[in-house]
Amino acid sequence: MKRSSISALLLTGFLGSASVSAETDRMGFYVGGDIGSTELSVDSGASDESAYSFGVYGGYHFNDWFGVEAHLFGTGDYSDYSELESHASAFSIAPKLTLAFNDIFSAYVKAGLAYIVISNEVDGYYGTYSNDLSGVGYVIGAGVNAAVSDNLVLRLAYEKTSGDLEFDHDTYYYDDIGTDLSQFSLGLHYQF
Repeated sequence: MKRSSISALLLTGFLGSASVSAETDRMGFYVGGDIGSTELSVDSGASDESAYSFGVYGGYHFNDWFGVEAHLFGTGDYSDYSELESHASAFSIAPKLTLAFNDIFSAYVKAGLAYIVISNEVDGYYGTYSNDLSGVGYVIGAGVNAAVSDNLVLRLAYEKTSGDLEFDHDTYYYDDIGTDLSQFSLGLHYQF
């Protein structure tokens, strides 16, 4: 009983001191990285596929509720076929609105522009060739931040990046292909 009381007292003291020294989404620059899972959905009849993702993000908070954020991420291989390798990447920049619940927790939403690339490499009968797609679209996102220390913040986020992509080669006779990337990620960033 005595040991559990001391442990509870120490834990309470630690959490209390963390809430005093930690502050999420304050003014200034921040930079970080994330890992997650991304689902690719394409209008051309291909089935939805999932792959891991990794990225970097950063931004600037002008005040405690408004900022701008840039995000660059790439994915692993979406394809289930040994002769096809398919990867996605996107770069986005978006205004970001934040609501702080207290010094530790905050939530945010963002919406902006994105540049999307889907890289496909096929091992065919006559060798390896690529048929990449790219285009400009939009990104919407939301997430929850939790301050770990005065400068480190954990993030749980969802982003949807969409756009009509075109083949980079003129040999294809398809119209624009609607593409969606849905990403759930866990990130950690440093606030300056």
